[in-house]
Amino acid sequence: MRLRALERFGKELLGAILAPTLKTSPTNVVGEGFSFPLEHSLDRILIVKQDDRLGNLILMTPMLTALRERLPGAEIHLLLSDLYASVFRADSRIDRLLIMEKRRQVRNPLVLLSFLKKLRADRYDLVIEASDVNNFSFNNSVLARLARTEVRVGYNKRENQGLLNLALEPPERPVHATEMYLNLLRPFWADLTALEMRVYIPPDEIEWGKSLLGSFGFQVSDRKAAIHLGGRGKKRLPAGEVAKLSAKLSREFGMRLIFISGPSEEKHLSRIKTNLPSGSVFLSRLSILELASLLANVELFISPDTGPLHLAVACGCSTLSVFTSSDLNKFAPRGERHRHVRYFDGDFPLGESMQKIGELLPVPAEMNRTT
Repeated sequence: MRLRALERFGKELLGAILAPTLKTSPTNVVGEGFSFPLEHSLDRILIVKQDDRLGNLILMTPMLTALRERLPGAEIHLLLSDLYASVFRADSRIDRLLIMEKRRQVRNPLVLLSFLKKLRADRYDLVIEASDVNNFSFNNSVLARLARTEVRVGYNKRENQGLLNLALEPPERPVHATEMYLNLLRPFWADLTALEMRVYIPPDEIEWGKSLLGSFGFQVSDRKAAIHLGGRGKKRLPAGEVAKLSAKLSREFGMRLIFISGPSEEKHLSRIKTNLPSGSVFLSRLSILELASLLANVELFISPDTGPLHLAVACGCSTLSVFTSSDLNKFAPRGERHRHVRYFDGDFPLGESMQKIGELLPVPAEMNRTT
């Protein structure tokens, strides 16, 4: 908590000192349908997305795919925080990672100065400030401004006036988060279509997940589902209802279950362990690559709207997502392999959840389906 407070104080202090100096660029605010006249080729591009929320990084991956498809010979750099950098280390869409070690930089300003020196060592043809359309990121905006480029594009916000020189007005109608990021490229390529989220996990990492499951007695032919209680507060799934859902999955679909948890979910999961199907496996505090490896080896993932949900989608896993407070139209996974349910106060949608899982997964002939 003290470190976070110190980081917030540092941001406010830097903002007060740097803002008058950095806000020098005239900002060209453009609307939907604007086409940017390229005067030279885009040979080197920087995406600024130092975000500590895994889901937001995964939702941005269609933009990475689109950039690589449109510019196969370009050099694409991604600036992000060290928290989830491992997800992109083997990503062929990216030529270079610029990793911010924010904790070290807060403790030692010389580390920050060294990072900024590396940032300014290259000149870019385009810098994309990839913040959410509804949220202003001081760090993203300042880092985009400090990069050496003539074209800095991002969404128009009151706070980033003078930091960007090509600011897009928010879409007139709400769009899915993946489209929100793709829109940042549409001034350059208006014909972009929707693309799937994808992360690239090295083959040896995927084999690690297969070996892990094997160590618990899983066979390749076993039907496997992973469940994440997830999140904090309103987003967390009710443990008792998860136990009921788990029993139905085991009985009606013949699935073996893997429960994943972080520190905030462990005590809630411990309350229902004795009520869960026999043979269930409990995995705690996996690294991001370990989690991705596991998700690449299961048939179904059940979770609220959390980072692991979007990671599962990007790993090619079918999902059932339970939405409580998040914007379903913006964040619900899209595609035939994904379903979602709404859960507000009141009864958990157990029957609807099972119905939608049935749409995703065929019921084995030998199982007697009950309701």
